[in-house]
Amino acid sequence: MSQTIASYKLANKIGLQDSQQQEFIQLLFESQRLEYIRIHLEKLLPVVEAIQRSELFTKNNKIFKEYSGI
Repeated sequence: MSQTIASYKLANKIGLQDSQQQEFIQLLFESQRLEYIRIHLEKLLPVVEAIQRSELFTKNNKIFKEYSGI
């Protein structure tokens, strides 16, 4: 599989909004597409981390309530 096809497949899986997908498709060079993906993932990482912390807090809170009988 060529790098170009791989970057398009990856971009299809990383949650780009419609407008972002359009921007991505219009990029002419593979290096630009890879940079676009990198920037998107760097912006997405704090969101994913916050969701994970929230899920962990919810899970721990549920365990605490079950343990303490609240």
